[in-house]
Amino acid sequence: MPRSTALFVKFISVLSVLAIILALFYAHSFGSVLSISIFLTIIGFIVGDLYVLPKTSNITATIIDFGLAFMVIWITSRAAGYQGKAVEASFFSAIAVSIVEYLFHKALLRSKQVIG
Repeated sequence: MPRSTALFVKFISVLSVLAIILALFYAHSFGSVLSISIFLTIIGFIVGDLYVLPKTSNITATIIDFGLAFMVIWITSRAAGYQGKAVEASFFSAIAVSIVEYLFHKALLRSKQVIG
């Protein structure tokens, strides 16, 4: 899978998961979900998929992605004014993103396009 395709698939996956969780259950605006998804996709792709995954395992990369997703969602949610249940929303969103990331990593490893 070429990098551009991988990045697009990752973005659509993250956007879909965050739209369901953050927009439906925590009343985030679409703009907020879109911004978080773009930022998380770019940072996650660089850190998790291009750096950590080639050097470690899928499980390790997924754990790193969980922490990264939690922090990015929590910080950007708080900055955007979503104070109420920011930790809860970040936790459940990070779990969902991590499940998607685990499957995404499997696809990258299967296509032998993991580049370190």
